[in-house]
Amino acid sequence: MPRRRKAELLLLLAALGLGGCNDDIGDLQGFVAEVKQRPVPGIEPMPELRSFEHFRYEPGERRSPFAPPSPELLADNAASRNPDCLQPNTERVKEPLEQFPLDTLAMKGTLGSAGELWALISAGDGNLYRVTTGNYLGLYNGLIQEISRAGIKVRELVPDGAGCWQEREAALELVSE
Repeated sequence: MPRRRKAELLLLLAALGLGGCNDDIGDLQGFVAEVKQRPVPGIEPMPELRSFEHFRYEPGERRSPFAPPSPELLADNAASRNPDCLQPNTERVKEPLEQFPLDTLAMKGTLGSAGELWALISAGDGNLYRVTTGNYLGLYNGLIQEISRAGIKVRELVPDGAGCWQEREAALELVSE
């Protein structure tokens, strides 16, 4: 395209662009005038702040809540604990599925061979795990008691708040998509 042609085209586009910038803004001025004539709504007063009484912690004979308990107190708690209460095995190595809450695990199917049945578990990390009776899963030391084609029966150990643990039955059912 010759240089003269480009200049003419540019001049034409500039003229069209400037033609849109005329003084016909009457509707805008009318709207602004209408808004200015509206009554100004009143501002609600701020709610009155209630005063409160400051609490001052007086430890007296009690220990500081920011300091660890004394060895004597720990020994007293250990001595008062029932030696016959149920405790989880803290010496065993944790299994991969014990890092996921039980409600985030889904049973996807089963595999069987020579009378042994394995369950396929989908976890929150996107992986599929194979488990069998005796494996652990869930956050509460969930021991797999039984596997069937319909689901898995799990025995969990839940803390009771007094230093002991209670057994709780749970189940994972087969999820079909």
